[in-house]
Amino acid sequence: MVVLFTFFTILALVSLQFTENFAISAGDIGSGLTFALPEDFAIAFGAFAIIGVGTSELIYYPYWCIEKGYARNTGKNDNTIGWLDRALGWLNVMRWDAWVSCAIYTGATVAFYLLGAATLHGAGKEITNDDVITNLSAMYEGAFGEFGKTIFSVGCFCVLFSTVFAATAANARLFADGASVFKFKKYQNEDERHYMVKVGAVVLLVLAFIIYWAFGKPVSLVFMGAFAQGALLPFLAFAAIYFLYTRVDRKLHPDKVWKVFLTLSAICMAIIGSYGAFNAVKDRFFTKKNETPAAAEAAPSTNAAPAAVEQPKE
Repeated sequence: MVVLFTFFTILALVSLQFTENFAISAGDIGSGLTFALPEDFAIAFGAFAIIGVGTSELIYYPYWCIEKGYARNTGKNDNTIGWLDRALGWLNVMRWDAWVSCAIYTGATVAFYLLGAATLHGAGKEITNDDVITNLSAMYEGAFGEFGKTIFSVGCFCVLFSTVFAATAANARLFADGASVFKFKKYQNEDERHYMVKVGAVVLLVLAFIIYWAFGKPVSLVFMGAFAQGALLPFLAFAAIYFLYTRVDRKLHPDKVWKVFLTLSAICMAIIGSYGAFNAVKDRFFTKKNETPAAAEAAPSTNAAPAAVEQPKE
């Protein structure tokens, strides 16, 4: 269903090109590729963290590799050619995972973005906490009419359900491992850890429901989560560098070009994360709120000249 929804999204994007109001021109694409940031940097920072292969997927992927048996039969490093061939073979599988995921995520993200930019931005609609579903469904109405609402409703349910399903499974494993890392729970065997994973799945779902029930602002909650994920990106990048140079056999290292790209990515993520945190702190604690004109007019002036006292006439 998710694949079908993505197909309808691409079809809707193509269909818009045959409309008068929503067709995308080369000038629109060019303006979107200019180096400019929105007024609210937090929006760009959060979008960078969650769009495509985001922070969460980078954390979840190692669990996928371990539980799907990646490199399970590679064996212990005995410095033989056989071990090296097996290890390099599994690294090649992971490279295919990365490139195919990059192509799928990028293609789907670009389609969703262009569709939203053409229909929502073109019509001057903004996504707020009060009309999320109504405005988002408008993306498909431009191509499919009233039937677009049905397509969006079904597709939205499938996408969100699959997201919650996969995220809960991965976060439950993080929950169990976090309990061990922070010394809250010591597992005697793997069965105890599996039990804690099940507990985490229930606890996290209930917690997510309580948070939404208490706040009831989906767009704001998405941006809060996106900003938190963005703050994690520099730590993930530097962790990758640390493990590369301290835990990985030199014979399995990538080429120097990829090492340079990894280092540059980590530095850029750290700069962007620091800039985002600086702006958040500055806006929260150091930005002075200007006095409103009405208040300024109502306030008495200390520089006003004293009123002249009229002398009685003789």
